[in-house]
Amino acid sequence: MIGRRAALRVLSAGAVAVVVPQTATSADAAPRRFAADAACRAALRRVSRAPGVTFGVGVHDAVSARRFLLDPTGSWEMASTVKVDLLLGLLRRAQVDRRGLTEAERSLATAMIVRSDNGAASRLWADNGGGAGMARLWRRLDVDGMRPGADGRWGLTRCSIDSRLQILQILVDGHPALNAARANEVVWLMKDVRADQRWGVGTVARSGEMTELKNGWLPRSSDGRRWIVNTTGRVHGRDRTAVKGRRDLRMAVFSRGHSSMSSGVEFVEEVLRTTRRSLAI
Repeated sequence: MIGRRAALRVLSAGAVAVVVPQTATSADAAPRRFAADAACRAALRRVSRAPGVTFGVGVHDAVSARRFLLDPTGSWEMASTVKVDLLLGLLRRAQVDRRGLTEAERSLATAMIVRSDNGAASRLWADNGGGAGMARLWRRLDVDGMRPGADGRWGLTRCSIDSRLQILQILVDGHPALNAARANEVVWLMKDVRADQRWGVGTVARSGEMTELKNGWLPRSSDGRRWIVNTTGRVHGRDRTAVKGRRDLRMAVFSRGHSSMSSGVEFVEEVLRTTRRSLAI
């Protein structure tokens, strides 16, 4: 990941896109299972949940190239987590045009990620070409398991857990279709998500670890207004007890069927705590 000053320089108005050389990382290797995979699955089955609540979990350890996936139904409404993808679409278009973001575009990006502004998201969904445009973006980024929301309902875009891990990798490492300097700008905004939205991944960092995150929440009218509650992000930092002395975890929990947003938040945080503890990460 490049420094913030370099990322901002690339994205400043009128800047010309540069290609940042990509170096091989352990994330490029075929993922391996954690030794405690089965134990973690058993522990997650014991997490208390209300009737009708379903969930999926994904963790990728970018240092050791180990991956854990628990995804019982395979397709999840994204709610506001899709806003990360909308910003990637804007950055991809700017890169193709060999320009930086305008002041208006930077304002939309900040509002959408830091404050989770829905109006900004609707604007960028349209600017990206709606569902068809987003589908083209995911294909260019080699991200599978995506289905755009119909009729402009971007929050009902569906994803797989694995697709979220793919996007989190692109945010840090870049992709041939989107250089790391631009992708990293999303990460810097995710660092600044306002305090009342830093639940989920933001609560499981340990002393000395940093987090970048984007969460999503939505009462689903077709499910008796029961809540979708999702959390995605990255936890990383130096740790002498970790592989190679550092930790770099990309994490996602998607869930639905909660009676309230607060009960959903409590649930996904317990899932994350159980996962970290069981996998010893």
